[in-house]
Amino acid sequence: LEWCFENNYRIFDLMWGSLPYKYSWCNKIHQYEQHIFYNPKSLVHQVLVPARIFLYRIKDYLRLRKEKADSKTYENESNKEPIEIQEIDSKETSSILGLHPKEINVEHESHKWLKLLVNNFQYKYVEHSKNVSVRQLTDSPNTFVVLGKKKAILIVTK
Repeated sequence: LEWCFENNYRIFDLMWGSLPYKYSWCNKIHQYEQHIFYNPKSLVHQVLVPARIFLYRIKDYLRLRKEKADSKTYENESNKEPIEIQEIDSKETSSILGLHPKEINVEHESHKWLKLLVNNFQYKYVEHSKNVSVRQLTDSPNTFVVLGKKKAILIVTK
């Protein structure tokens, strides 16, 4: 983005996808469009183009349905318990974690609500999943720490 500013580019396309960081970085959002150019006199195109349009519409419908289902799942789970997130320095984590923090698997059904928060952490701090771990404090079971190489966040459910 800095290069774009320095070289007088007014538009930077973050491409397809609806990720949280894109909404915080952008001042304008455009819907993705597909345009099909074809020869209307061609018999092959007269058959293939409507079929392709139909397939694109089905694909868009299924994608929107999945996005709505995913967002409702997170909304429901986050509404059950308010969540507070604090950014902490990864060097401070040893004092916060205590002696024996419990390793958490975000794929496990009881902790699946943490997965979106961990994914957001990875996007925000550019951390590979092999470098990210989630721990639960033993003395405070409603407190979790997401650890990366350089950054960490503290998640407290109330």
